[in-house]
Amino acid sequence: RGDLTFLQLPLGYLVGRIAVAAWLLPGYFTGNQETAYARLEHRFGPATRRVTSGIFLVTRALADGVRVYAGAIPLAVLARWYGPDGALPPWNVPAAIVVMSLITLLYTWHGGLKAVVWVDVMQLGVYLAGGVAALWIASDLAGGLGPTFGAAEAAGKLKLIDPTINFTHTYTLLGGLVGGAMLSAASHGTDHLIVQRLLASRGLRAARVALVGSGVV
Repeated sequence: RGDLTFLQLPLGYLVGRIAVAAWLLPGYFTGNQETAYARLEHRFGPATRRVTSGIFLVTRALADGVRVYAGAIPLAVLARWYGPDGALPPWNVPAAIVVMSLITLLYTWHGGLKAVVWVDVMQLGVYLAGGVAALWIASDLAGGLGPTFGAAEAAGKLKLIDPTINFTHTYTLLGGLVGGAMLSAASHGTDHLIVQRLLASRGLRAARVALVGSGVV
């Protein structure tokens, strides 16, 4: 329904990641940079740290619950397709949730953080392959890549940059750069789930390459 101006936000993501790589990562690797929760404890006391840590755990559990549920839906559908004539009992969503959870627990318990990172790599492959396949199928239905992009350009769908200073438009260059940078700095500079992956790199330089490189990708 829109155009490509959403991509101004990932430009801000890249700015935020560069800032984290330059200013926060060195302190994390030397142990001089406090985590957000340690900073809160030193400033406001252990009770504040416990509350904020608890909020993080609860909201993360709720978010992961949504992800597991969303992933269980297509898994249950696929299992229903491959269980014809009663040869295998058809799965439902609760059964798919249990299977996904058990498999995740097993590979994480056995392989640790390394297994988690490699699963992230495989997920990236799935994302990219799915995007390419979706674009290929959609363009084929529209008569090929040439007619597809021609029609998109004629309809104004390929607009990428909106340089206007406007606080009511959803995506502008200024809004994308500032908002995207702040969001990325918060998620990739203070979120333990991301920071622990960066700290698992071979060193500071490798972590910086991973952080900024993922933003480029």
